[in-house]
Parts: sequence; structure tokens; C-alpha cells
Amino acid sequence: MKRRMAIIEPMLFSKELFGSGGISVIRSLIKKSSCLDIALIGITDGKDDLGCFNETFLYGKIFDFLPVARYLDVYKNKLLSFNMVFTFYLSKYLNYNHIKDYDYVFTECSFVMWYLVFLRKNNNIPKIIFYYPGIENPFAIGRYPWIGKKFESVYYLFQSKLLNYVDYVFAAASKDDIKRHISILSKYGFNKRIIQLPAPVDTSFFYYEDRFIARKKLSLPLDKKLFLFIGRLAKVKGIELLIDSIVKYNHRYGNGILIIIGDGEYKSEIMRRIRFNNAFNCVKLVGQQDSVKVKEYINSSDVCVFGSYKEGWSVAMLECLSCGKPVVSTIVSGAKDMIRPGFNGYLVESRDPNIFSEYMFKATKINDYMDIRDEIVNKYDEQCFLKTFCETIL
Repeated sequence: MKRRMAIIEPMLFSKELFGSGGISVIRSLIKKSSCLDIALIGITDGKDDLGCFNETFLYGKIFDFLPVARYLDVYKNKLLSFNMVFTFYLSKYLNYNHIKDYDYVFTECSFVMWYLVFLRKNNNIPKIIFYYPGIENPFAIGRYPWIGKKFESVYYLFQSKLLNYVDYVFAAASKDDIKRHISILSKYGFNKRIIQLPAPVDTSFFYYEDRFIARKKLSLPLDKKLFLFIGRLAKVKGIELLIDSIVKYNHRYGNGILIIIGDGEYKSEIMRRIRFNNAFNCVKLVGQQDSVKVKEYINSSDVCVFGSYKEGWSVAMLECLSCGKPVVSTIVSGAKDMIRPGFNGYLVESRDPNIFSEYMFKATKINDYMDIRDEIVNKYDEQCFLKTFCETIL
């Protein structure tokens, strides 16, 4: 008989999931985990009764689904973070009886993990699995980073104390970053193991397609060098560096366009940077896109670019590599594991756009690296992820 696991996430489980990062982990567990019987606890955009189990149909399967919040109620709160608001609704509509018959509860959200630990103190709830989609302090890279930095010690105190009550802790980060994080938490009393488990890429979906066929589908110019960024529009993503770099690239080499996929709270600042550089002809914001469109944009590009200050394990980077695209990135967690400089991209230590644009040009000269692509991507595909995950907890 399969073990039962409830996934508790501030995600919309009434429709298929789009996005990278932590979403790719949840999507892989839902779509392809054969070792677990999974239920979903999260957000609905329908008229489901909150706090009552019903069913949702995702990826050709029927799942037990407990909605605890409506999307608009969570989204409309602009003062508190999405995760905070979700956890408030979770505490209102989730109780011990909902999860007592499960073997595991899984979450990637620190607030949810904290609530589950408090729930455990009064009840014998299932084993708790916490997955770090990124090892950084989420408050320091969220909507109000100054608050995160000011109260950083408070976050680490809470996180370390409560993680000690969690049964399994996984993280999508490099081994060095995990060691660094453990050393910080240990100062506050943390005494558990964190298991490295990079977020996976779906290699059956993200694969190479002809660049010019992809461009025709999207009505993109055939005679330009296209550079692509995928991610949330947030300050931590360093998108200004990419805008400044495409301007420098065109001054030196000409004929380049930067396409930005994503949405977020930093959009107005990005538009201001584009205006400052008078770069409307060479920077295109196309907003949030579904997975099919993301794959088409990746395959239409010459090079994919990332300028983050900090990053978890970048699934977007893996998706680009899986489609056979060279990547130019600042040095963030996982980048050294994925990028072989000169063979499938470049790592750039400097944030000087003159230097970054030079590596963008060099990356356009990288041709066939499919052997390296297979070697790297196959280490981080869904099959490897699920094998490690299930062998660890079962």
C-alpha cells in the first residue's frame, strides 16, 4: 500500500501549475511520483467550500483537494506577503483531523512549516517534510527586503528552532551554500541535516527545437541575436544589469534584443531603467507566459542570461540548458554545477555591463554542446529527483 502525503502550498491547485523553481518540484511530485498517494491543500479560484475535502483534476489524475483560501482573497492583500496571508487562512481552515491519516505533510513555505510545527505540539501529526526552494532568507529577497535584513536574526532564530521539529529537510542549493546556511542556523541551535536535492527539470518537455521555427511561431525577427531572461521581476534578479548589458552589446556588436519573461513587484523600476537607457527598441517585456510559450521563447533565443545577486537552484537555467541554449550568468547557487565556461555558457563575476556584454557575445559563438547538455541535465531530471526523494523518506 502506498504511503500518503499531503502537499500544503500557497498555490492554485484548481488548475495546472506554471512556473519554475519550487513550482517545478510540486509539479513533478504531482505528475510523476508513483511511490506516494498525494493530496493537495492550497488555493482555489472556484466556489469550493473552504475547509472541506473535494477533488481536483490535474495532469490526467484525480487528487483529493482541500481548499483553504480563495485566490483573490490572498492576492488582493498588498501589505502582507502572499505566503503570510495564505498561512493565516490555513490556520483558520486546516485542523488536525484533516491530516491525521496521512504519513507525511510536505511544504516549501516557511510560514506553513512553522504552523505545522506548532500544530504538532498538541497533536500527533504526520512526519513533516520541508523543502527549501532557495536557501536564502526569504524576507531579505521579498517585497520588503529592508525588513528582512533588519530582523534577519529573528528569522534565523525561528527557523532554526522550528526546523529541529521537522523530520526531513531538503534544499535546492549548492553544497557550499547548504553548508554556509547550516553554519548560520547552528548558531541559533539548529542540529539537523539538510539534504541537497536540486529542483528538477522536465526533459521530456524542455528539449531542443529549431531556432527559426520557434521564432516564426512567435513572430520574432530572424536576423537578430535574441537574449532571453526568465524569472520574477524582483530587485534580487539583477535585471538592470541585463538591460545595461544589451545596450552595451548593441554599441559594440549591434543587432541584439533582450526579451524578458515574467512579472512582479519590480516592473516599474525595470521600465524606468529601460527609459533611462532609451532601450525600447532592444528590450521587450512579454509578461508571464505559460510553459509552452516559455519553451518556444527559449528555443527561439541565441543565449539565455541571468544577472541575479542571489538565487536558489535555478530551474529556469536548467530549462534553458535542457533546450540546448548557452547560458551567461552571474555566480549564484548552482550555477557552477550547471555551467562549464566556454562549453555551454559563461560565469561572470563582475557586474560591469561592459564585461557582461562581452560574455554575451562570446556565448553566441558556442555551437554544439549537446553531449555536455546531456551529461549535466540528466543529473537533474525528474527521475533523479523523485528517486532521491522517495528513497530518503520511505
